[in-house]
Amino acid sequence: MKKSWCSHLLGITISVLLVGVGRAGINQWTPSGLTDRAVFALAVDPKTSTTVYAGTDQGVFKTVDSGATWTALAISLPASSRIQEVVIDPANPAIVYVAYQRRIEGSVTAGVFKSTDGGEHWQLLNLQATELTALVIDPTVPTTLYAAVNGNIQKSVNRGTIWTPSGNGISKGVSLLAIDPTTPTTLYAGGGACNTELGLGGTIYRCDGAVYQSTDGGTTWGATSLTGVAIGSLSVVPTRPVTVYASVSRSSVHASLLGTEHSTDAGQSWTALDFGWDSVRTVVSAPTNSSLLYAIGYDTLTRSQDGGQHWTSIVASLSSYSSDSFFVQTVAVDPRTGLKLYAGTKKGVFALEITDTFAPDMIATVESPEADQPVSGIGVIRGWAFATRPEISSLKVLTGGSFFVKTGLCCSERRDVQAAFPQFLLDNALNSGWGGVVNWGTLPSGPFHLSTHIASPNRDLFYSALRTVRVVKPGDFAFLDQFAVANATAAVGGEELVLSDVVVRDKISQQRKQVNLRFRWFTNSQSLAMTRSETVATLTAFRGSGGPLLAHVANWLRNGLAWSIPVSAQAADEIRSNWESPEAGQDVTGLAIVRGWAFPETSPGADVGAITKITLSVDGTEAGAVPCCTFRPDVAAAFSDEPSAWDSGWGSQLNYSDFAPGEHTFQVRLEASSGATQTLTRTVRTFRIGGFVFVDQCDLSGATARIDGEDIVLSGVHVRDKASQQTKVIEVRLRWFHHSQSLGIVASSL
Repeated sequence: MKKSWCSHLLGITISVLLVGVGRAGINQWTPSGLTDRAVFALAVDPKTSTTVYAGTDQGVFKTVDSGATWTALAISLPASSRIQEVVIDPANPAIVYVAYQRRIEGSVTAGVFKSTDGGEHWQLLNLQATELTALVIDPTVPTTLYAAVNGNIQKSVNRGTIWTPSGNGISKGVSLLAIDPTTPTTLYAGGGACNTELGLGGTIYRCDGAVYQSTDGGTTWGATSLTGVAIGSLSVVPTRPVTVYASVSRSSVHASLLGTEHSTDAGQSWTALDFGWDSVRTVVSAPTNSSLLYAIGYDTLTRSQDGGQHWTSIVASLSSYSSDSFFVQTVAVDPRTGLKLYAGTKKGVFALEITDTFAPDMIATVESPEADQPVSGIGVIRGWAFATRPEISSLKVLTGGSFFVKTGLCCSERRDVQAAFPQFLLDNALNSGWGGVVNWGTLPSGPFHLSTHIASPNRDLFYSALRTVRVVKPGDFAFLDQFAVANATAAVGGEELVLSDVVVRDKISQQRKQVNLRFRWFTNSQSLAMTRSETVATLTAFRGSGGPLLAHVANWLRNGLAWSIPVSAQAADEIRSNWESPEAGQDVTGLAIVRGWAFPETSPGADVGAITKITLSVDGTEAGAVPCCTFRPDVAAAFSDEPSAWDSGWGSQLNYSDFAPGEHTFQVRLEASSGATQTLTRTVRTFRIGGFVFVDQCDLSGATARIDGEDIVLSGVHVRDKASQQTKVIEVRLRWFHHSQSLGIVASSL
């Protein structure tokens, strides 16, 4: 009988995020008037949400029935004017401000009109400008206004009667403003542009903008760390004011790259929020719900219900109405519930009312690593996802962060997921596992923002998860070829194993350091993982020898990308490959990685091939597919004439404790697009910690530790079986494995 290797993960608690896509009725964009004009600004009355104002290229309009009917307001705008902003006084919604801009025959003029009776009558304020691009109001002191005028800031403290310059410290032109609604003396401004120039690589786009912050009501400004970009939008989460979002364009060759940055510390640091296959124009938030956010793209609407940790596409695009409709230019959120949105487009206003729950069109989760988990060595990013709609049978997965980590990770068999969701499509739930191997040592030490994106091929389903992990690197080295504990000491401190005076050596530089390390049990990896590294002494300096290949690899390492290049590789049947982990004859238990790399060799003049399928078998029984093919720059460096070597990594996580203790034969069958095949074989010995298949508790408090040769021995460890909840007191032996860059349990006894 065919058995899925991922069925061995049944001990892991299944938790899900339901992703829904409305396809009819209330969860669908519907036209809401003004279809014969372009809408550039929208504002919803904060006290009467059925009242909405729309600024267009043909004046200002108002509805008092949620868009069923619109009335043109009598405002004496100059000809050919376009409304840039509509701002409503939150304390007195009868006071409305409208910022306009007029471009005609090369000249630009701008200004602000004010109404004190809900748009019945208007007064032109004394703000002379050639360009006016943003207007915001102080939500607690609404007599105060700020405007982005001629690339700088103007401020009024008397409802627009008098304006004074307020942009000291802004060195580049700004066109956007956002105000902290809780501490309104804190403001953000952004702008800039991407200019083109010719370079050796083609057209180069150089962006010169930044996000600026003021904490004294606009008196002084300073640039945040988000610079060298052009800012397209700025928003502050009303009930989480330290959270700021900015859509940006980045400098690049051939094109300006669009993206989204967010800060959770009031602009001190910024992290890319990658929406995978779509460009986000702006992020808006529900005024009364700190967890509810919307990201608006050119053709998508994505929602987060947990403050930006997970994002899901929720409705079909506007492009079904006309070629111009989907170009969303502004969005306003109903302040009462945050569940009704208005979109301003080139073809009028569209409305969307969202239900609290959605039909589960996609069910997805990230299982490992956990949020804020320390990570080190060779690890796995994994989870599962499936669509419940019959027309969607496959998904694409991309993981990344501060820079590219992994792609091409889906989909393998997960019989545990299939068993947990018997009501959904069997094949989709079965083929739901995704995951890939990553060397955490190639990333910088400290916090790393890991993002995961899952989408259907045509992108009508979308899931995104963002979590922060903490990278721990012994000696701050990317890959160790020595981990010596002979002269070290071992102890137990609380729930952690403490190793002092361990000598580690960097594979590339051969530099040696003496370090103190801490390890803690993690149930999701069934192992003692490194949680902290402290360098005590540097023992040897860098030696820059090793030949051209080593120099090539060192160059990859310095760029934070390389792994350890295999010493040898197997080549047969036009496929070159290497099985890296576990080692032949190794004793293995718990969740451990099976991994390697493979690529088809390219004949002169032939098309570049690819590995199309990798199948794992155990003791002659097929155990399922292994995800392939992930980014391996170290393999590409070693085989620089083979284009397919770049995407050659394969591997995933396996619960070896699910197999009966003893010797087992593992086989990996590789299949290439050319039809070539190759089989790799390896024999390992499996055992179980305490005789248990899955340990849900490993208590080190009260245990003792000692060094025995190259092993670390822990005595008096309490472990508990997840299935029976039986507890045993055991002794375990740990040993460092270079192929996994981690401490592995090699023996367990009562």
